[in-house]
Amino acid sequence: MIYFKGCAPKDYLFEGEKGGRYSATSDMAIINKASKKANFAACALS
Repeated sequence: MIYFKGCAPKDYLFEGEKGGRYSATSDMAIINKASKKANFAACALS
């Protein structure tokens, strides 16, 4: 929630520095890093 309030993304949850969307690979890297930091077990989306 802090990210959302601080960055106030306009169109996408995760946006690049100049706006616009990140690639699917970048999205997954963000999610994987956050899940490791939160100590969540890895899971695959199907």
